Amino acid sequence: MAQYKLIQQMRSRGAPYPDELLKKLSDSECYAWLAKNPKTAKRLAIPKQKPHKKIHFTGFREARKHELMTMAIEGGWTPVVSGSAARSHLCIGETPSKDKIAVARA
Repeated sequence: MAQYKLIQQMRSRGAPYPDELLKKLSDSECYAWLAKNPKTAKRLAIPKQKPHKKIHFTGFREARKHELMTMAIEGGWTPVVSGSAARSHLCIGETPSKDKIAVARA
């Protein structure tokens, strides 16, 4: 009877045997099969995500702000609704909030 870890390795390498047969194999049979079938599954390389570019719009009317937010999303930016420090950029319109500008400068 094969060790549980050997059976797991064989399953991960795509052994074409049903579970009942895998359990009946001896350790030496499992090792022989594993030697003939090296790892073929490659690990998927997860690309590093770029830091999100977060932007907040202040001083715009609602319709224009909505247009700008849509363009920002299409351009890969993340619009931030509140003017918190979580954003990396501040876009200033005709009537900006003085508080938001002060926070941005700090």
